[in-house]
Amino acid sequence: MSNTQHFTSAQQFIHPIIVLIIIFCMAPCIFARSSANFTVLAGDLPRTIQAAGGPYLVEADVFVPSGKTIIIEAGTVFLFKNFTGIHVEGRLLAQGTKLKPVIFTSEFDRRFNTGSTLHANPYDWNGIFIHKGGIGSELSFCKILYSVYGINSETKFIRLQHVIFAENGRGNFSVN
Repeated sequence: MSNTQHFTSAQQFIHPIIVLIIIFCMAPCIFARSSANFTVLAGDLPRTIQAAGGPYLVEADVFVPSGKTIIIEAGTVFLFKNFTGIHVEGRLLAQGTKLKPVIFTSEFDRRFNTGSTLHANPYDWNGIFIHKGGIGSELSFCKILYSVYGINSETKFIRLQHVIFAENGRGNFSVN
């Protein structure tokens, strides 16, 4: 067998492997909706979160800093990546309405992320943790979906009105 024949055989073997490697590397881009379609959040939240800026993709834990008040407008949608959540150390005012609730859900919730190829499930994201400093926080007309624990509060001095909890894993609401 000549060197030319060896080279041709090697090309025929390597070409499909290269194609498979490219497909494997591109799969996350092909099968997941790009974060370019969302406003990405991580760290301290801005003072006001407007529905028009969303939906919001939470890529790392977000915080309501101590001594601050954060207002979330009606109709705002938060899509949480796995192992992320909200830590309320200041005052959170999530001000949804009957027609425009504030949504806290999994990044895989197809109602709000039509590009998701995965299904949302309980335990997809951590939930909302209200620390002792979260006194005076209020959630009105909100939906908390597919989290581990819904809302876990260290203070009883919070107000929930017309909050819907659904498909959460370990619990919906607890005060410790």
